[in-house]
Amino acid sequence: MRKLSFFVAAVFFVSLFLANSCQSPSSVNEPLSSKTAKSSSSSKSGSLGTTGFLRLLLTDAPAEEAENIFVTVDLISVHKEGGSFFTVSEVEQQFDLKALEGQLKIILTTPLEAGNYTQIRMRFVQGMDTEGNYKSRIVFSGVPYPLDVPSDEIKIPVEFEITGNETTEITLDFDAAESIHIVQKPKKDDTYILRPVIQVVNMQNSDF
Repeated sequence: MRKLSFFVAAVFFVSLFLANSCQSPSSVNEPLSSKTAKSSSSSKSGSLGTTGFLRLLLTDAPAEEAENIFVTVDLISVHKEGGSFFTVSEVEQQFDLKALEGQLKIILTTPLEAGNYTQIRMRFVQGMDTEGNYKSRIVFSGVPYPLDVPSDEIKIPVEFEITGNETTEITLDFDAAESIHIVQKPKKDDTYILRPVIQVVNMQNSDF
């Protein structure tokens, strides 16, 4: 009798174990609609990018008299709303503003965190390059004159938005005629001062 009871109990527990093992662990206590919603939500959030691109272009209106106007920039940063400044370029670049008359030059294309931004800053440098030329200079009749830059940083107030999976393109107009000032000195060479005047003339968004 004891053997029969033990055998019945064993059959019962084996049957219970097999019934539970046939169920998928992921489906226990979780409705199908809930699982479907989670899968849909994960797929949607994975498709939304949190990084976009910023592209800066530079142009210049016609400037009179000067043959060349060279300016050198070695730092570009942007300010995020409610946050701080982000350095987006530390590459030293030199531009001949005369060559940019009516032309567009891409000076920066960089990934940037999505969000709203309120300012662009550019740092201008002076001094000499490795070939003995002034990094920022103006040229008349083949003669170069250094451009004195009293404030090496120019602040460009502009509100723009970086959106995931899109490129925000901003065109900057460097007004050379308004940026260069002449200080005339008796019996001495004139001094040329650069106070950059840069305006945003176009902004557009496009897909990658």
